[in-house]
Amino acid sequence: MRSRAADRALLLGVLATWLAGAAASRRFGLWLGLGGVAIVLGAAVALVDGRRRLRPLLGVAPRPVAAGLLVGAITAAVTGPLYAAVARAVPALAAEVDRLYAQLGATSPALASLALTVVVLAEETVWRGWVQGALERPFGYTAPVPLTAALYGLALAPVGSP
Repeated sequence: MRSRAADRALLLGVLATWLAGAAASRRFGLWLGLGGVAIVLGAAVALVDGRRRLRPLLGVAPRPVAAGLLVGAITAAVTGPLYAAVARAVPALAAEVDRLYAQLGATSPALASLALTVVVLAEETVWRGWVQGALERPFGYTAPVPLTAALYGLALAPVGSP
């Protein structure tokens, strides 16, 4: 088992790599900058730490699946009306979302779906699987959720998106 110092060093490495990908996104676009970093880090995490941190997360049980479906349904139901209100209040956000959908629409639906699926799986592997898991060891199970969200926001700051 790795030491806390090793976990901290790996966490800093993941954050630094993600920041570099976010910064590169301004020049090369989100797909290549962050998407590429997500895939590389996701594969690295799966290879290096998959058995210890990720495999336990892949089990399927009825209660978590039902909870996930319920949360997904609630999220889907409130996203439209909530986004409309936020977009009116923050026009820069609406412009950024329009730009993102324009980038997605520029590729074929099959390719966009495949790329999005791979990038999202890799991103979740890194952030919820590895970063959040690494933070559970020193902080328990409650604090890592908002801490991971804050680190993720920080790691996306170089992209410049509101």
